[in-house]
Amino acid sequence: MIDNSKHIQVRQAMPGDEKAIASLLYDAFIGYKYLYTEEAFNATILGIDKIKERINDQAMWVALHNGAISATISLTPIRHEILYVRSLAVSPMLRRKGLGKVLMSHAESEARKMGLSHLQLTTTSFLFEAIGLYKELGFKECGFEDLYGTELIKMKKDLRAETEHGTSMKSTAASDKVDIRNCALGDADTILNLYDAAIDLQTSKQMVVWPKFEKSFVEREIREMRQWKLMMDDRIACNWAITFQDKEIWGERDNNNAIYIHRIATDPAFRGNRFIDVIVEWAKKYAATKGKKYVRLDTLGNNTRLIQHYTSAGFEFLGIEKLTDVGNLPDHYHREPNCCRFEMKVA
Repeated sequence: MIDNSKHIQVRQAMPGDEKAIASLLYDAFIGYKYLYTEEAFNATILGIDKIKERINDQAMWVALHNGAISATISLTPIRHEILYVRSLAVSPMLRRKGLGKVLMSHAESEARKMGLSHLQLTTTSFLFEAIGLYKELGFKECGFEDLYGTELIKMKKDLRAETEHGTSMKSTAASDKVDIRNCALGDADTILNLYDAAIDLQTSKQMVVWPKFEKSFVEREIREMRQWKLMMDDRIACNWAITFQDKEIWGERDNNNAIYIHRIATDPAFRGNRFIDVIVEWAKKYAATKGKKYVRLDTLGNNTRLIQHYTSAGFEFLGIEKLTDVGNLPDHYHREPNCCRFEMKVA
């Protein structure tokens, strides 16, 4: 048995633990059941037979809090360098007490004992706290998988990328390689091409689809110095627009105290660079120069992946608001009035 703190102990799961682990898994995920397909939810909570199988394979561990099973994790070596982390679950009554971190630390220790260089796991886009924990521990998103119709995010951690003090080393930031500047009128066609690429992606993902924007509309925003571009390798890799008023979407919150970001569009060749982090860094500095207190943006529909994307960049998700005054907004706000609003303080 491994003592990790005064109140938390970690041990391998044993025969007789099955019912406690099954109950724990059910309690941990039942609040999210409506976001899974039925098959995916059943696969997530495992069931007694699968738990017995993992216990027999010595692949399942539990954390005890004051002597009671309060969290669980499964660990399976795959290929020659990866320890696969599965079924991390913490009792809802004991979240934020360090149980998840203790089990993830144990997983890392087990991987090192086995001579493995990576940890890998999958999670769903709507488990925001779990994703935040994994990123805090040094995991990076590396793709997507499908679990019976529920999309999973793949995440991986390179255990070799540790300093002698045990802190993850960061790779060169994208912000070191880019240049952000106002768009010029000659960029209008490129911007419209980026919008077309965004529309294609939205259509393929069955998201709310942007309308076609007229070139004159984009040119007007350029003249008003509200269109911005992120240059990388001498190309417009990403583009967005800003405004300083957004009453139809933000109502009473719009007190001339924020900049509002709209229509972030990335060149398909540059997707995966997490430009949102660079945009956030730029937006906070730009907002400060204008005397604004907040950076805000919105998206339409209950898009859990986008919600996770923006919250992982530091935005606070303020919830879904049904818009009523959409007369002056683009067409997609008329088709989908349910609006997700995000806010970040400048300082």
